[in-house]
Amino acid sequence: MYWLRRPPYLRWIAAVAVLLIGLLIDTRAAPMVRYPFAAIPITSGTAIDDSITWRDVPAGLLPIWPDSVRGVSTMDVAANDPLLPSLVGEATVPAGWWAVSLPLPTPVAPGTRIRVVLIDGKIIEGVVIDGTIETGYAISGAVAFAPTDAPLVATAASNDALVVMIAAGSNLSGSNG
Repeated sequence: MYWLRRPPYLRWIAAVAVLLIGLLIDTRAAPMVRYPFAAIPITSGTAIDDSITWRDVPAGLLPIWPDSVRGVSTMDVAANDPLLPSLVGEATVPAGWWAVSLPLPTPVAPGTRIRVVLIDGKIIEGVVIDGTIETGYAISGAVAFAPTDAPLVATAASNDALVVMIAAGSNLSGSNG
């Protein structure tokens, strides 16, 4: 008769074993890595130094990051947000260059190369150090120039005798790309 058959003990044991193995795999600790987070709000163009804290996060959750963070913020970062590699840029200013404050047409990320056209038609290239200084009326920024060109640019800037050019597709801090 059918009801006198032996119960399927082996199937029950196998089902319980599969559940226990799944539970053990699910509850084991994931490997953790240290990752930088903003300790305080960081504005675009600010040097990232002591304004970060390192926290443990599960491996693979965020992009790989080196053991130290150096550079400047390319965008505003809120406190407690992770510092992704895309949010940190290099203001690659050659040694010996001089910084000049210039009016800029739009906020520009540090490290962006710009061109300045003087009133006599001379074109001078520079590198943005901080391109998001808002004066209330306009946006200005600190731009580094070669030692021979810095006095010319400073003189032209004081007389409003220059035009700042930024290449289309440059790393503008106000863009989403």
